[in-house]
Amino acid sequence: MARAERLHALIFLGWSAACQLIAAAAAHLVSRWLTEPVGLLTVHALTAFLLARFVLRLPGAWQAFNLLIAPCAVGYVSLELPSGFLALAALLAVLLYLPTIWTRVPYYPTDRLVYDKILAELPQEKSFRFMDLGSGFGELLRYLATRCPQAEFVGVELSPLPYLISKLKVALFGPRNVHVRYADFWRLSLSEFDFVYAFLAPPPMRRVWEKAAHEMRPGSIFMSNSFDVGEMESKKVELNYGRQTCLYIHKI
Repeated sequence: MARAERLHALIFLGWSAACQLIAAAAAHLVSRWLTEPVGLLTVHALTAFLLARFVLRLPGAWQAFNLLIAPCAVGYVSLELPSGFLALAALLAVLLYLPTIWTRVPYYPTDRLVYDKILAELPQEKSFRFMDLGSGFGELLRYLATRCPQAEFVGVELSPLPYLISKLKVALFGPRNVHVRYADFWRLSLSEFDFVYAFLAPPPMRRVWEKAAHEMRPGSIFMSNSFDVGEMESKKVELNYGRQTCLYIHKI
């Protein structure tokens, strides 16, 4: 993790702690009139969320953290769940979401309805190399690879759980032209790839585009799902699957 990213994570954690303290104070103030535990918990959660979203303008993952941390804690205590349950839930959350703290990119997989939109942009006979930045559980890569056996598909994933599961699926079920790496794509060169696809989040997209424009070869293609990079795209494909968004295609 870069020094600046560690600093951002610590700052967001400190701001979240402040949100929780102010939310607790707000719940205490209204407890004179509102005595139901559910009502007080709702006041706490909504206050923390509103502070994170509209006052501090924290990234989406931190907004969700501030909204859910108190209800989850109260729910765990009130349900009297075994201690092992909390440990398991915490472990799974860490394995899935830990990189979100410094990357500001939550886990959000590409919708299956978008797969064919991406496939339509790929050559069906010519050999090429394709990279997915943040490949998750690898479903997009495996879908494309079975339909383009002449090409090589590489996924880069930083969350341990999706990486391990995708690696296992490829090892057991193929296809053989898929390769998954556990790595931070900022430390990798994009120069070897003809197509690079990203479905990340708004905060890093400008930097991702600058990296792609600097490293990818002339004539190669950079695709961004949903998030504009601030440059005029070569092509824009409408994605009609319940979200008003596009696949932005940039020719280097």
